[in-house]
Amino acid sequence: MCTSGPDTPGPDAPETVALILNGTPCTSRANEIILSCVRRHDIYIPTLCEPDDIDHTPGTCRVCLVEIVQAGHDAPQIVTACNTPIRDAMEVRTRSKRARDMQRLQVELLMADHLQDCATCIRHGDCELQDLAQFVGLTENRFFDRARTEARPIDLTSPAMVRDMRRCVRCQRCVAICRHHQQVDALAMEGTGLDRLVALRGAEDYLSSACVSGGQCVLVCPTDALGERDQTDRAIDCICDPDLVTVVQFAPAVRVAFGEEFGMPPGTSVEGHIATAWRKLGFDVVLTTREFARLLRREGIDLKTLESSGFDSPFLREYSGAGAVFGTTGGVMEAALCTVYAIVNGRELKQIELTQLRGFEGIREARVDLGGQVGEVRVAMVHGLGDTPALVEAVLAGKADYDFIEVMACPGGCVDGGGSPRLKKAYLPLAQKRRETIYAVDRAARVRRSHNNPQVQALYRDFLGAPNSELAQQLLHTSYEDRRRELKHTVKEIWDDITMSTMVY
Repeated sequence: MCTSGPDTPGPDAPETVALILNGTPCTSRANEIILSCVRRHDIYIPTLCEPDDIDHTPGTCRVCLVEIVQAGHDAPQIVTACNTPIRDAMEVRTRSKRARDMQRLQVELLMADHLQDCATCIRHGDCELQDLAQFVGLTENRFFDRARTEARPIDLTSPAMVRDMRRCVRCQRCVAICRHHQQVDALAMEGTGLDRLVALRGAEDYLSSACVSGGQCVLVCPTDALGERDQTDRAIDCICDPDLVTVVQFAPAVRVAFGEEFGMPPGTSVEGHIATAWRKLGFDVVLTTREFARLLRREGIDLKTLESSGFDSPFLREYSGAGAVFGTTGGVMEAALCTVYAIVNGRELKQIELTQLRGFEGIREARVDLGGQVGEVRVAMVHGLGDTPALVEAVLAGKADYDFIEVMACPGGCVDGGGSPRLKKAYLPLAQKRRETIYAVDRAARVRRSHNNPQVQALYRDFLGAPNSELAQQLLHTSYEDRRRELKHTVKEIWDDITMSTMVY
C-alpha cells in the first residue's frame, strides 16, 4: 500500500484514495505523486530528471509518461508521472500501448538532440540515456540534426572537468546539485528552446566561473555532458616510456570505492588488489577513481580476479589508521587532535577512537580535552559546501568560537568525491558502507596514530628536518588566494565597466 507522498492534502481531503494501477485496485495517500506511488509498488517508470535523493524540480525530461483516466472522464490522458497527483478513483496505466509509444517518441527526441556517438563515448554501457533507449525499444532514430548538435560548446578550460553540451539532455540534475546541495550555484540553464543548455552562471568558461571543481555535478550527470578530464592516455604514455621511473600514490578513500567499478560489493577494501594491479601495469599522473578503472580495463586487468599483495617501495609504504580516516568527514580532525595531545602531554590519548567527532550531520561540533597548557578545545566539522556558508557566517558574526574547523567540500568527504564510482539514478547511496570500511581499515592498522608512523618519522629525521622546517614548508605546504570576483549589480555599473574597458586613449 502506498502510504505517503511529497504533497500534503488539504484539511478536507481524505487521507487515502482508491485507484487502479495497471488493472490492480490499490490505495494511495491523497495527492501523492503518481511516480512515488508506482515506485512503492515496485513498478518501473523511466525518467532522467527525477532521482529519489535529489532536491529537484521534476518534469524536465518528459520521459515518465503514463496514461490515466480521471473519475468522471472517459478519455484517457497522457501525463508526466513525476508531477501529477493521484485523485480518487483514478486509473493509472504505465504500460499501455499509447504510454509506451509516447515514451519511445520522447526518448527518440532526446536522442535526436544528442551527439549519438554511443559506441565511442566514455559512458558507453554506463549511460542512463542509453538504458532508456533499450527500455523503450528504440533501435533506430528517425531524427538527428548533426550540424546543430555538433555546434554546441565544449568547455575544456578546467584541468579537472569537461562540459560537453553536445551530450546534454537538459535534465538539470547538475544545476540542482550545485545550487541546493553544494550552494556554489555555478551552473544555470540559459537559452530557450533547443538552444537551452547548462552554462556557467555569469561566466564564459570554468576558469572564470565560481566552480570549485568539486565534481558532484559529474556524479549525477546521466550522460557524459559533464565528466572528468580523462588522462588515461597520458598515464599509459608514462608507463610505457623506458626513460621514466614511474611511482604511484593513492588517496585513502580510493581503497573503499574502487572495487565497485569491477562489480565488487560496495565498501570492499581493495588496497591489496590495487597494489597488484599497479605491479602488473609496471606512474606520475593524477587520475580519478573512474579513470584508473578505465586504465585497468584498457590493459586487460580485471581487479576482482587479482590476488592481494603489498607495496614494493621501502619509502612511505606504510600508513597509519589515522591516515586512512582522512578519507571521510571528521578524519583529519581526529588524526590532528590525537597528534596534538601526544605532543602537548608526551603520552598517547587513551581514547583510541574519537567517536564524538564521527557522524554524518552536515555541521558537527565537539569539545575535546587536550590536557596540558592547551586544555579543552572546541572544534567543528562541516562536509558538503552547502552547509559551509552557515558555519562561516556564524564565525564571522562572533556567534561561534572554534579553535579548529575541518571543511570537506564533498558530502561525506573524499569517499564520495566527484571522481568516485557513480551509481545510476541515485546520489551518494553508498556513503555509509564506504565510511564503515574506512573505520575498519583504521581499526586493523598496525599503527593507529599519524605521528607514530615510523616511515613518516624517518622522512622528517633524514630529509625534512622537522615539522614546519623551511624544506617542509616548501614541499608540503600550500597557499590560497581570494578568487572572488566583484559583481556588478546595476545596469549602469555594467555599462560603465564596458565603456571604460573599450575606451581608446
